[in-house]
Amino acid sequence: MRGGAVPRLNVKKIGFCIAITHTRARNGYIMEIIDKMRAYQPMEWEQIPDLGLYKDQVITYIERLYAPLYGEAASRLLTPSMINNYVKMGVIARPEGKKYGREQLAMLTMLVVLKQANSIEDVARLMNAEDGAGVREVYAAFCGYLIDSLREFADTLAAAGASALNLAVGAAVGSLACEAMLTSANPERGEKEKRR
Repeated sequence: MRGGAVPRLNVKKIGFCIAITHTRARNGYIMEIIDKMRAYQPMEWEQIPDLGLYKDQVITYIERLYAPLYGEAASRLLTPSMINNYVKMGVIARPEGKKYGREQLAMLTMLVVLKQANSIEDVARLMNAEDGAGVREVYAAFCGYLIDSLREFADTLAAAGASALNLAVGAAVGSLACEAMLTSANPERGEKEKRR
């Protein structure tokens, strides 16, 4: 550049470079999510604390458990008032001496995931729907389904042509199917739904 000449900027080229950088950053983020989904392992029953945790410890436990999947959003999955409401609604048992045991922790672990796509009423029914099984058995089934679903969605996300709309429709259809199964298991509920 002689004589203080200003170089000409190729706006198209800059826009293309920005688009490529954005796409690479997005693809990097998507790959990171896919890797997290494939690697995630829920806490096994024997690893859930059985010594009793206070409410603030329960919240920290849940945050740490789901931070690999939800990142910073894990801090919003469960609050003290939510726990109080779940106890009042009978979704989880009352704490013993202000401490929550293994069964309550397992129920809360399931609840924070299931409430993402279901009403709390439905979540309560889901956690008690495994043909009279105890919390341990329901939790084991939940963990298996969670691992399978995470892998399945990771594969869908990794596939060429995957879209957020595709994933949202899949989640909505899954929620609809769940609702139908819960209604068929409880005919009274179906009658209430028809009256609405």
